[in-house]
Amino acid sequence: MLEVILINFQVVELLDRAWTDDQIRGVLGENLMRVMDEVDKVRDSLQAELPSSAIWEKRTDAPKVWGGPENAYLPLDIQEIVKSWPSHDEL
Repeated sequence: MLEVILINFQVVELLDRAWTDDQIRGVLGENLMRVMDEVDKVRDSLQAELPSSAIWEKRTDAPKVWGGPENAYLPLDIQEIVKSWPSHDEL
């Protein structure tokens, strides 16, 4: 509800500044759609590529072990699957 009120205030401010309806539509939705279309193009261009675990492992903003210490938080059947995965070093 608060978001709707804030957007309404923003629209009123834009109208006070003599923005046209087309300009307001553009800033409120069309810019977002343009960006999302570009995101979709990148997603489609990378769809055939497998993610690199070497890159993932170097990230500092994501937890390295999602299942907790020694995957203790994963269900037992998933723990067995994870144990069967070969370890590798891509780089």
